Amino acid sequence: MLVLTVKHKAEFVFQVDKGGKVEGEGTIEYDLERNTSGLDDLVAGVHSLMGLAQVPEIGVKGGFGEATKKAGEQATDVKGVTKIQYDAPHLKNGPEIRHFKFTGTVHQGTYKNSEGKDLGGFLISLDEVLNFTLMGGEPDNTLVAEYEVNKVKTEASFPCWSPFIEGDGIIRQGPGTIHVAEFQQKGSHRKGKRVWEEYGYVWLARQVAK
Repeated sequence: MLVLTVKHKAEFVFQVDKGGKVEGEGTIEYDLERNTSGLDDLVAGVHSLMGLAQVPEIGVKGGFGEATKKAGEQATDVKGVTKIQYDAPHLKNGPEIRHFKFTGTVHQGTYKNSEGKDLGGFLISLDEVLNFTLMGGEPDNTLVAEYEVNKVKTEASFPCWSPFIEGDGIIRQGPGTIHVAEFQQKGSHRKGKRVWEEYGYVWLARQVAK
């Protein structure tokens, strides 16, 4: 009924020492997109069904009759049932930016090409980021989502997600003497969490010539 898409948009730089150790830093922007079409249809259906049970006309004229009719209408207006108003979950503070530092390794290994053939080469693994800070340097690993049903607001907090996940990226020769590292992974129920349906991570890094 309701699909929430969390988007990570990151920019980062890193260096690799002679032993293959990676150290770097970057920024990441978090955003939350909502697809409420299923929920919209449900609410419209409830409103339509409740519309079948109209309050009968009161056969009393004058001010007393109007008051009685209004009372009857209010009796059928049960919050959350006859008149559902909602604002689907969203980031309370809008898109949020965090700064992060990270580590990783470059090592030799094998990977499959587009034809499924095993090839040897250099691989890069970037460690999951666990600690984030605001631009001023204050630690902040939490994002806050907010939603509203019938004018009652509720907040829920969840951790900042890492821009990197477990797995190896491939280092290949780019234009001239430049090397390029790239990572792609798609799946479902990351870390076994049922509520996380599909996910996709893509990142690309290119060598900066000295």
